[in-house]
Amino acid sequence: MTSDQTFIKRTTKNVVAGTVAGIAVCLVGHPFDTLKVRLQTQPINNPIYAGVVDCFYKTLKWEGIGGLYRGVGEYYSYITVYPTDKKLCYCGGLCT
Repeated sequence: MTSDQTFIKRTTKNVVAGTVAGIAVCLVGHPFDTLKVRLQTQPINNPIYAGVVDCFYKTLKWEGIGGLYRGVGEYYSYITVYPTDKKLCYCGGLCT
């Protein structure tokens, strides 16, 4: 194997592993973030939720499992992988 083939194989392996890891983190972590934001943005004088567990059950009841993943599409729309001179650059959020 030439050094270019080794580089491409190693880079492909790293990109795939990083992508799978990122998806796993999002699938596990995003529902907690959704619950946190809902609790933080509820009215103080007339709260909708009594706590995290209540927020979780009400979200499932009112919106189903998709309610826990609301906004996940916007998160993924910010992520880009682009090739540059023998490197792959990852950009999450604001790219310049």
